[in-house]
Amino acid sequence: MQSATWSRVFRIVWRINAVALLLLVLLAIVGITSTLVSALFSSSASKQAPSPNVAPAEAGKPTLRLAQFEQIASTGIIRAELRSPESGSFSIKGGSGTAHNILFIDTADGRSWWLLPNSDLSIEGDRTIALPGTGMDSPLGKVYNLVDPNNPNMSSILLSDLKGIKKSTLASGSVVLDQVVALSPNEAKIIYHDEKGFHVAVVNPVEATKIRESSLSITFPPRK
Repeated sequence: MQSATWSRVFRIVWRINAVALLLLVLLAIVGITSTLVSALFSSSASKQAPSPNVAPAEAGKPTLRLAQFEQIASTGIIRAELRSPESGSFSIKGGSGTAHNILFIDTADGRSWWLLPNSDLSIEGDRTIALPGTGMDSPLGKVYNLVDPNNPNMSSILLSDLKGIKKSTLASGSVVLDQVVALSPNEAKIIYHDEKGFHVAVVNPVEATKIRESSLSITFPPRK
């Protein structure tokens, strides 16, 4: 009688152990499956194509994004800024961030090109050359003030046609763009200053060429 009782107890214990072992195996399978699924989704997400308006990342450099898309008046050309979202700075069109290049897109044939050969400089300001009374509906050209972020004392003034194709550097060094004055469709004056004083460059805004340049004679009044 006692032997039969112990035999029954052993069978019960064996069944409990078998059930527990089966539960452990099921839990292990669920855990492994969950890990594999998570890894699969993680790998898939990491392989997704980057956003088309974000430039490829470069070590030690800020992320650059295309923004401020706008049509150039009287053309089928779209221009957009490539800028970094730096805190406390503003783009040349009023948004947050610093512009580092300008993209031009021809909507007629889909071609595109950049104003600058690289995006290492900051565009700290720009001016549109337009005849008085015509506003920005009839622009003639653009002038950009470019600054080296690593050396703010190194800057340049770039003259460009509206499409960013014809370009010429008016001045470089420690220069600051002050004002532009359009005199005719083929002549404008660019006023800028450097450590030596103020200068006036007479340019052809349509061809983006400098005609001549002179210095301004400015004497400051005395202070008491």
